[in-house]
Amino acid sequence: MLGRVSLTLPASDFTGSLAEAVAVSFAAEAGVGGDGVERLVRAVRCLVDFSVERSYDGAGGGDVELGLELDERGIAVDVHDWGVPMRRAGGPDGPLPVGLEAAEAVAEDVRLINLADDGKRISLHLPVTHSVPIGARVIDGAADDARSVRSAATAEMVIRDATTADSTAIAQLLYRGYSFNYRHRDFYTPRWIEAQWDAGHVVSTVACAEGQVIGHHAMLIDAPGEAAESGVAVIDRAWRGLGLFDRLFERTVARAEALGLPALYGRATCAHVYSQRSEFKHGYRETALLLGGSPPAMAQAQTGEVDGHTERGANLISYLNLGAPAPRRVHLPAPYADELRRLYGHVGLAVAEPDPAAGPCVVPDGAVFEGEDGTARLWLSGDHDHHAVERALRGEGGRLADVVYADVDLAAPADATVAALRESGFFLSGLLVAARGGRDWLRLQRPQGAVQTDGLHLEGETGQWLLERVLADRTTVS
Repeated sequence: MLGRVSLTLPASDFTGSLAEAVAVSFAAEAGVGGDGVERLVRAVRCLVDFSVERSYDGAGGGDVELGLELDERGIAVDVHDWGVPMRRAGGPDGPLPVGLEAAEAVAEDVRLINLADDGKRISLHLPVTHSVPIGARVIDGAADDARSVRSAATAEMVIRDATTADSTAIAQLLYRGYSFNYRHRDFYTPRWIEAQWDAGHVVSTVACAEGQVIGHHAMLIDAPGEAAESGVAVIDRAWRGLGLFDRLFERTVARAEALGLPALYGRATCAHVYSQRSEFKHGYRETALLLGGSPPAMAQAQTGEVDGHTERGANLISYLNLGAPAPRRVHLPAPYADELRRLYGHVGLAVAEPDPAAGPCVVPDGAVFEGEDGTARLWLSGDHDHHAVERALRGEGGRLADVVYADVDLAAPADATVAALRESGFFLSGLLVAARGGRDWLRLQRPQGAVQTDGLHLEGETGQWLLERVLADRTTVS
């Protein structure tokens, strides 16, 4: 007798009937007594039908993973899907979504857990009697066999630099992990990945097992002497929980050090704290909060909201210094001098007197629209008045963007520029270290649409302080 069964079914009109047949057979083999078979069927049909009808709108196009497992008190039922994100209203103990009431009528401990880009899991426990001696049994279901094989294969996993032959596998891995919702959309195009590798703008590390690419982590390099973004991290679902992310992360950091990069930075969601924790574990420290950094579709997937989600989500920028960084020779604009000192100290950098020989940095003319995420970037080096700022924002980039981020060069005096930006509605975002031209920049921000400010999750005291300062500063600008 199998103590556990796990199978994946395509979402369709027949999924419920197939799941019901599996439940009936499983109960018969387990010797489930009384009305247990009927209650198991009702519970399974409720969860599976909910996934097909609510998660996939009854139209199919996805998978429903069903798990049944015996324990001392009955049967645990678990349904996992990758359809429309959702969660319980009002938190973990709030009401379940409409359609799951029937499950609560026949079972206990009914749960719905949003797993971000890994879909959602609906589970319950059915108290029934059965004839399987749990203490003596050996679980040999397909899921357990696979888990054992994967655990045994951990020592044989290979972490290596990506090669041209890996580009398609990386694009497909990203698709399986994020569908088409990932922010860096070019990574879905193998030829683009290969071109960026050749140009030295992307450095990819992969994890391989059983001849397949099962994990990816990268750094994105704009120019020598500048901090590189680390990310584009994805692990195949079947291989999660085995420490692959840490191993990939460590190799990326080592490769960045070998390239002589001054720093790495990450861009974590504020929909939850898990990605932030991963970065902090490797020494990253937060320096900027980007309101509206994630488009509404990505924010919806990350928060689990189902309908009518039109707000853009927030991101947290954090830095990891590499090597022994020199003191930062910067001007601290008066309105944000205290905040900048605290952020420099948090990331482990000393502030020194400005370099009088530092000239203006070459920057684009006007706001540059970022089509990937619907934001725009405006770089300002040296003092600018309000009219110059407004001219820079009148172009197409400034008009199209849902959010404009204005980066102010700290190598040059910028009090007038900061005053002009505040007059145009910009407020604090934070500090960018070794960014454009290898210089440090004060980032200000101006949302031009709806952005999420309530219910943001930030890990650590500095993140909470930064959120409070950003929201407080927002109330002081026009």
